[in-house]
Amino acid sequence: MNPEDVEGLLRQTGRPFEPPARLRRAVLRVPKGPVQGRRPRVWRIRIAAAAAAVLLVTASAVVVQQLTSFHAVAAVTLRGAPGTNAVAEVGQTDGPNRPVRLVVQHLKPGAVSYYELWSLAEQPPMMLTTFMTDTTGSCTLTFSMPASASWRDLAVTPEGESSSYLLRSDR
Repeated sequence: MNPEDVEGLLRQTGRPFEPPARLRRAVLRVPKGPVQGRRPRVWRIRIAAAAAAVLLVTASAVVVQQLTSFHAVAAVTLRGAPGTNAVAEVGQTDGPNRPVRLVVQHLKPGAVSYYELWSLAEQPPMMLTTFMTDTTGSCTLTFSMPASASWRDLAVTPEGESSSYLLRSDR
């Protein structure tokens, strides 16, 4: 049988019969009826995911703020040369330690490599921390000091000069 014979036989048989609708939909992957069910479901999933993300971000922000917030129970002002000052905010004792936030303003920038904070009420005086300032001579730092150490008589000195007070608390 040659190609012309095949073509002739096909012309004699006429148009093919229409397959059943179910078979046609399965072969062509045509959905049955309108596609209303899929789109709203996708939007519902997206809206739920967005709401969950917003809730997670909000809850995380609240938890981080509570964990990192500092609650001062007392404050000591340290004074020095005109315009130079510091405030030491003391937090609630937490076991053997006490949190302290020190805010220093307008120490001479670049005068020394770093500064030292001392508790002068201790005998001998106890160095509590060391710190550096920015180009304006200011900084804010948080550190822990022993709960047993006194925070009422504090002084800031240049590095290695424990008796040369740049700032001192009011006694």
